[in-house]
Amino acid sequence: MSSQSTATPTDPDYRKYRRFMAVLTLSLITTSVIWVLFSVGLTISRRASLTPTGDGMRPVGGSVDLSACRDELAAHAGALEHHLENFHHLLGSYQPDDAQTWAEEGLLWRHAWFDMTTRCQFSALGASGSKVHERMAIAHASLGDIQARVTAELKRFGTDHANRLQQIRSQLEKIDISPAP
Repeated sequence: MSSQSTATPTDPDYRKYRRFMAVLTLSLITTSVIWVLFSVGLTISRRASLTPTGDGMRPVGGSVDLSACRDELAAHAGALEHHLENFHHLLGSYQPDDAQTWAEEGLLWRHAWFDMTTRCQFSALGASGSKVHERMAIAHASLGDIQARVTAELKRFGTDHANRLQQIRSQLEKIDISPAP
């Protein structure tokens, strides 16, 4: 006869094992819940005391690096000049695709110009009363005005005169000026 050793619910060793497993499971669940609550509380407290930092952030009334703004303003003036040099190509032979590319380049310049406005705080510089600040604010405003006016003129040319000019060119190409026999 072989003796089998099976644990039954009435066995004292089995009860100890069940109690141990229940306590272990309950302690793991309790520890997990406490850990999650601690993590959520820590995240909330960190976000509440977060101090924003970054390139575009300046304290109110903070100083602006005037030499960097002047250099950036000069770079934007050069970029606008280069962009406007391409304008005469559009007038020579107005193609809608070329005009679209030119307009997209203008939008990119305009976005960079607005970013520079925020970084260098030109509205605050102009109101400070300093001659250097006023000159920089005037130059900044003039760049934006020039870009807006030239773009408006190109759009007006494209809507009012480009088709007519294209028709004139095609009519001139059809004229045969070969000598008569």
